[in-house]
Amino acid sequence: MKAFIFIAATFIATLILVAAGLEEAPQGPRVGWFGVSQQP
Repeated sequence: MKAFIFIAATFIATLILVAAGLEEAPQGPRVGWFGVSQQP
């Protein structure tokens, strides 16, 4: 069970890092994990 939790946590962390990298583009506010913080 611990192995499954570790794999799931790693997968979620990877998704967050990928999303953060995609959100770095200056495109203004948009729906997403970091979209709220980009609003003026």
